[in-house]
Amino acid sequence: MRLRQQRHVRFICTCLSLGLATAIVNTASAETNHPPPIEGPKASAELRQTILALDQQLFDIVFGSCDLDTLDQLIDEDFEFIHDKWGETKGGKAGFMEGVKGQCERVAAGTDLRARRVLDETTAQVFPVNEFGAIQTGIHRFYQIVDDGDDLYREKGQLNHLWRNRDGHWTLTRVLSYDHNTQP
Repeated sequence: MRLRQQRHVRFICTCLSLGLATAIVNTASAETNHPPPIEGPKASAELRQTILALDQQLFDIVFGSCDLDTLDQLIDEDFEFIHDKWGETKGGKAGFMEGVKGQCERVAAGTDLRARRVLDETTAQVFPVNEFGAIQTGIHRFYQIVDDGDDLYREKGQLNHLWRNRDGHWTLTRVLSYDHNTQP
């Protein structure tokens, strides 16, 4: 009986040892069969400067110069704009361009408020997207321009912009504008 128990214990130990060895080999081979993680592209000061300059140009046109020809060059044919207060801009690029044109006409006629927008550069981030362009995020503030020179704070909101780069020509393809509130 004692011999039988010893054989049984040896058999169990052998099975456990083989199981442990198999687990170690499988773990080691599994680690070698998986490629290492791939990091995304790294942001650069040059890309940030480019995108923030385009951002400034865009909002200078929308709230100032109303240069629709230049705006047309900044907006991608596949443009989409989603705003938390107004929903989706219908008609894509054409609908957006028509909206800006209407706003410019109303401001010129004095029936709409003159406004300016300020990007909070401390919150602005730009992330490269391989083989496409860049993602821009940040917080911006909006002010009503008044005749006495003391602009009135209206609201702030967050933005996510997707910029496309085709052979060095940047266009804005997607806009998410959200979390608008009157808190400074």
